Amino acid sequence: MNLDTYYLIEKLRLYCQLLNVKFQKKTEEDILLMSPIIEHIRNHDYAHIPQLNIYYQIFNSYRDKDNLDHYYKLRKLLKEHGGNFNKLEATEMYNFAINYIALKINQGHDDFLLEYFTLYEDLLNKKVIFDNEELPTKHFFNVITIALRLKKYDWVDNFIEHYSTLINIREREHAISFTMAQLNFYKKDYNKVLEYLRFTEYNDLWRKLNSKVMLINTYVELNESEPLFSLLDSFRTFLGRNAQITKENRDVYLSMIKFVRKYISIHPTEKKKLKDLLEKVESSDSFINKNWLTEKIKSNLNN
Repeated sequence: MNLDTYYLIEKLRLYCQLLNVKFQKKTEEDILLMSPIIEHIRNHDYAHIPQLNIYYQIFNSYRDKDNLDHYYKLRKLLKEHGGNFNKLEATEMYNFAINYIALKINQGHDDFLLEYFTLYEDLLNKKVIFDNEELPTKHFFNVITIALRLKKYDWVDNFIEHYSTLINIREREHAISFTMAQLNFYKKDYNKVLEYLRFTEYNDLWRKLNSKVMLINTYVELNESEPLFSLLDSFRTFLGRNAQITKENRDVYLSMIKFVRKYISIHPTEKKKLKDLLEKVESSDSFINKNWLTEKIKSNLNN
């Protein structure tokens, strides 16, 4: 690789990093002299340099977010060449793609869930996300969450069985119990969810919070009022005492507790109260599991 090509790649890579920051934080900061570089790349044939082509498609995807052709070209390039770069650079390239997919999902493009899943399969096959032959738990959880939203239950069951052995042994047992609880919740086998969650205490704050939310949902599904009220009270206390939880995050959990408490206090035959609650839930700011609770209320109204 000559010096000019190296310069183009590095300049474009740094620009993609800046676009990613702008993507996330809405900053207007920019890099000088990028326009002539982009113009040069457009007007010359660099098809023989996959590294440059990948960064160019990342640039196009971020600059022209609504043109999906750029993303599909990027995905094709990553599938063909993503395993040929060093781990650090390959991870960065895939992260650019993941951030773009996350944006599309947040905009309501549920079809991009399959894109997310496909990209993760590619990452697993190329072992880009492995760290010294271990699979970091954050990736273990991410791919399972995506697969569950796609209803790939058998795939998840098989994935947990085979890939949990590659998780660090200190985290393995908790990772298995949490993901098996998730799987059984999606399959509506709520008694099994209780088996995995009721007597497991997680050290990681994120898992601790989400396991409590899943347990609340499960008690609601099973109409287990007594343990549910007890859990809601203890969860509220936990949220108030834990200094690691920001006020913003605390509020979204407290809103969930408030609305769940109201929901379970209404008899299914009290349609007027359910309708009033639905209006309040739908008009409220977003909170944890808002969609799930909305669907529960609607289901009761329709029965």
